[in-house]
Amino acid sequence: MLSPISYEKDCREVVSTLVDHKVLVGEQRTRGLERAKNLWKTLYPSEPFEVDLTNSVGNALDFESQMKYDITAACSRQRVFYYQVSLPHFEDKEFLTRALERYKQQLMLKQENPDLFFVPCYDFDLIWHAHQVHPLIYQKDTTEVLGKVLNHNDSVNDRRPGSKLSKSYETTRVKWKEAGKEFAVRGAMFRGEPSLSLRTQAEVVKAREYTVKLTRLEVEGLPESKSYTVKIDVVNGKQVLQTRVRGPTFTLTSSNNVLSTFKFKTKDSNSLPHFNNMPVKIRLPWKRQVTSTLVCHSKLLADNLR
Repeated sequence: MLSPISYEKDCREVVSTLVDHKVLVGEQRTRGLERAKNLWKTLYPSEPFEVDLTNSVGNALDFESQMKYDITAACSRQRVFYYQVSLPHFEDKEFLTRALERYKQQLMLKQENPDLFFVPCYDFDLIWHAHQVHPLIYQKDTTEVLGKVLNHNDSVNDRRPGSKLSKSYETTRVKWKEAGKEFAVRGAMFRGEPSLSLRTQAEVVKAREYTVKLTRLEVEGLPESKSYTVKIDVVNGKQVLQTRVRGPTFTLTSSNNVLSTFKFKTKDSNSLPHFNNMPVKIRLPWKRQVTSTLVCHSKLLADNLR
């Protein structure tokens, strides 16, 4: 459903109509699951309704789906999305109310600029997702506003300079500014890739010490187009990088793909450092400080095992 054009094509291929959906909660969901379970048992008595996904599936029959959309790849991309919107403020009513208004603003800009590819912030991207899980309503609403169904393409995720996402992000910021609106808001911007899985964390944390190689830095939301000094320290206090940058956004890379290499000792902290979402203090020219979020891409190499 989060690729509405593909969803409709696959629905019509399999069942000859667009299958609607709505989110059920509480008692409604309980009753709905019970009805589905009873219907399943009637139609497919030899197949279990509930599947234990923690176990591997053995002796599976060869099966070729009629659906063309790669759902497996989409699930992997949504893992990154859900990480972005998993912070507590995404459950705040006031935050979500503002996000809804910002989603409407994005639709109006798309109406005025139908040929442009607009990039959302994560606050109203969440609203966009919620809209899409009601396929018939989404189709009706976006067709009324835009004259056609607004597609959602989450496969555009290359953030390197010059990429489609990078260029479209800048275009989106400009269009919002021309409309007298602020596009970037705190708590709604990209905060890096998801942390290591629990299994990987458990494996890495066995090391007494490991080497961290910073490979790429990105920052957004600097207040002005001025020059700033950025200093980065690790949890045990060592400064690992100091550089001059120019706002309001910047991306820092190196020709040898490593900006800084440093050691981290687990005895100095009882948890694994999250280098992909480090808070960094940015010193302004007039000595006042603001806090922004620096996205750090890194590689971890275990040195001394326990």
